[in-house]
Amino acid sequence: MKPKEKPIRAWHIGEHGEVFAGRCGPVAIRNYYRKLCGNLAEANEAIIICFEESPQSEMGIVRKWGNGDNGKNFRSSYRREAEKCVELPMQIATTYY
Repeated sequence: MKPKEKPIRAWHIGEHGEVFAGRCGPVAIRNYYRKLCGNLAEANEAIIICFEESPQSEMGIVRKWGNGDNGKNFRSSYRREAEKCVELPMQIATTYY
């Protein structure tokens, strides 16, 4: 029997609310973020400022996503962006374009 795949979950982290996604829980995503930052104090400060999980009901909401390769705005959802990723967890959105 094939093991059931864990659902993709997304979290807003830090002052600017960058979005990170993974098939893991909050402890694993915090640890991933700490490794990614490389500066434990800075990572912990960002987590204290904002660490908010997006409800599953919002994962499929299509929203303006930013500029594509051709410079035009495109629309996507957290789930769609995360499913494109070969390896999760990872950052799927940022406030910087």
